[in-house]
Amino acid sequence: MPLFLHDKLQVFLVKGNYMTLAVKPKAVDIGEWIAHQVVEQYRTLTKFIEVIQGADPGKLPMCNQLTCPTMSAGSHTYTWLDNARQPTRLPAFRYIELVEKWITSKIMDNTLFPIESTSTPATSTTYASGGLNTPGATTPIAMGPTSLNAPLSALSGRDWIGKSCGFPEHFFQDCRNIYKQMLRVYAHIYWNHFEVPFYHLDMEAWLNSCFIHFIIVGTELELLTNRDLEPMQALLEKWISLDKFPTDCKFLAMVAAANVNSRQGGSSGGGSGGSAAAGTGGTSGAAAASPTASNQSTTTLAMSPSALTPTTSTASPSVLTPTSSSTNLSFPFP
Repeated sequence: MPLFLHDKLQVFLVKGNYMTLAVKPKAVDIGEWIAHQVVEQYRTLTKFIEVIQGADPGKLPMCNQLTCPTMSAGSHTYTWLDNARQPTRLPAFRYIELVEKWITSKIMDNTLFPIESTSTPATSTTYASGGLNTPGATTPIAMGPTSLNAPLSALSGRDWIGKSCGFPEHFFQDCRNIYKQMLRVYAHIYWNHFEVPFYHLDMEAWLNSCFIHFIIVGTELELLTNRDLEPMQALLEKWISLDKFPTDCKFLAMVAAANVNSRQGGSSGGGSGGSAAAGTGGTSGAAAASPTASNQSTTTLAMSPSALTPTTSTASPSVLTPTSSSTNLSFPFP
């Protein structure tokens, strides 16, 4: 049994309800809240990455090509697609470096995470029927009939999460992919570095507290699915048995729904876990170049012919990982 599953190590720093840290305040836009949470969760994760990548003079870091020749978490191994779209195994430290570069580039992209308000000045306010400064008109321009029950966002065209605050249409899916990559790093830390250094440094309470907060936020904002969580399933089940999760969190509801589907036979051959919302690839087999093939064991987040892109292969043919055709994970070889 992995050390992180021992009962005496299920310790946490936070004694209160994590939901107070995860639930969106009523006055905050959902896009702004997701952006805030993604940035803060990444900021926290980088502190743990610094621990495993730090090294004394003349010594290798704890996560290196010898201790972690592949990016793995238990039976799960994460690979990359090279320019020929072939799965390429990278040392964990290199995989994590690439993930950090990608996430940082996303967060620093002002078109994805806008830092200025997009509100329109009152002098140029526009309405569904026209605007105050409509050229050559003294009255608003009439539109066709609309439904009185339709939301205002629907009257202005297609809607998406964060639209009112200037976030692009692909913002939510990009945040999902960022969150999935962060989960993989957490999973690698637990499976490969929990004992050394975190246990020996008495940091297990810090790691557990930050990870359960990460999980609650991710499931509350629908950034994670059951399939994403499979590498950490044993630990999460233990925390459920110890009543570590708030009773009103979406994570428990998601697990309960998955259990119902499993009993009804709906999850045979791969589980449910919200695949319709995230978009998933196929499962067993060896074909890596076709993410929609039903006999596939390797699926990709987004394949770019001229880039390295994350993939995941697992030891269990029933494990699925989400795919996204709208995400561009672009990394050149070092």
